[in-house]
Amino acid sequence: MHNISSHKTEIIPKTAILIVAAGRGQRAGTGLPKQYRKLGGEMVLSKTLKAFQGFGPIMVVIHPDDLELFEKAITGLPDKISYCFGSDTRTKSVKSGLKSIKNTYDFNPDIVLIHDGARPYISSAIIHETINALSEFDAVAPALKSVDALKKADASPIDRNQVLRIQTPQGFKFNKITQAFDNIKNNSYDDDIDIAKQAGLSIGFIQGDERNIKLTYKEDFMTTSYVRSASGYDVHRICEGNTVSLCGVKIDCGFSLKGHSDADVGLHALTDALLGCIAAGDIGQHFPPSNDKWKNADSSTFLAHAAKLVDEADGKILHLDITLICEQPK
Repeated sequence: MHNISSHKTEIIPKTAILIVAAGRGQRAGTGLPKQYRKLGGEMVLSKTLKAFQGFGPIMVVIHPDDLELFEKAITGLPDKISYCFGSDTRTKSVKSGLKSIKNTYDFNPDIVLIHDGARPYISSAIIHETINALSEFDAVAPALKSVDALKKADASPIDRNQVLRIQTPQGFKFNKITQAFDNIKNNSYDDDIDIAKQAGLSIGFIQGDERNIKLTYKEDFMTTSYVRSASGYDVHRICEGNTVSLCGVKIDCGFSLKGHSDADVGLHALTDALLGCIAAGDIGQHFPPSNDKWKNADSSTFLAHAAKLVDEADGKILHLDITLICEQPK
């Protein structure tokens, strides 16, 4: 076993990427499989795939039930992305992916990087380091030393200097790891380095990254949350009429506010504030006054639209505040 090291040799091997995304993510709670949930308005798998753009063709192992979700996740990504169906264990899914790479692409890769679809924070630096280290080893993985004291279940100590926390992507000489998978004795290994170890391949470790977490539990999705605030501002002139609408409340008052819609200055300001929080323009872009469709429209429609966009961006509205300044009424 080799110590964590840094490899700076610049090499350009023929590389294939294998993303494992066939799991059900049951520990992450109810809802969509974790690789298809959203972080900041974008699917986890989409973020992961973006990190590997430009490194080589990508094969994604998916669950047969997730084909429609997978198609959404790859929308707009320029690099060649293929898929195959996985199985009931990670080991069998990786084996299926390796076989599909061999059968799908018109070249035989020198190396393959195998990565968890639920690790969206992988850095370009780690990917480069993994590829470069494969000039010295048959198998490479990012690893972190433990800063915590380690104990067995019976409270007896474990020497933390002898323990590493292993991450992905795990890189391999393609032909060697493919042969190793062909010779495995069971179908449930913890990771692919286990299989490389069993096959007697040389194994190296590079410095991992604390940010390269695997989203596993519901709480892991909360680590990316942050607070945004924005302000909205709107003005409407007083004109002839009998009622005004303020924050959805119609008030009989002997005058009106001039506007293309119902001129609800309160809801317009709130709508602009929500749109500002997600950098989605302003109310005029979404509901232009030049469009007769919005003539005399109820402004609650505008606010509902903005709230829906916030929800789609994986946001949560925590607080709204409004000040109404009137020209004459008190």
